[in-house]
Amino acid sequence: MERRTQRQHILERVQSAGGWGALKRDCDALADKFKDSETDYHWMRPDTNALPPAIAALNPRSVDFFSRKRLPQFGVQGMSFFGSNTVVRIEIFGGHATGGRGQSWLGLDVVCEPGLLNYTPHRLRSNNPLIYWTYRKITDGIYEYY
Repeated sequence: MERRTQRQHILERVQSAGGWGALKRDCDALADKFKDSETDYHWMRPDTNALPPAIAALNPRSVDFFSRKRLPQFGVQGMSFFGSNTVVRIEIFGGHATGGRGQSWLGLDVVCEPGLLNYTPHRLRSNNPLIYWTYRKITDGIYEYY
């Protein structure tokens, strides 16, 4: 029930930002801006002014850009990470609660690599060692993870 409500909130936010195409364009622009950077791109709340408008409209908890240069940190062999080399991960919902009930995780992975229409994400481990992400395709290049 909680995930259904979260999905509805995300859909409403995406529609208010111009749709899935606008989100994809903003993620592509972010990936293009940082693809050759020597430092990782990681953004956390609260200042959404630093984010492109469609991403900011999602009211994310955090935004990460995974580039080719970051692959070795994940122990990935070769040139494949999430089936691509550039992914913008937008964490929207989720949180661990010590001594209580946490919030269910739900976010979006936006593939910013041309020509990957038949891409299927791998079921990779989250930052929490006991959680493995499940993916669901939303539209070409955009996947929900939970």
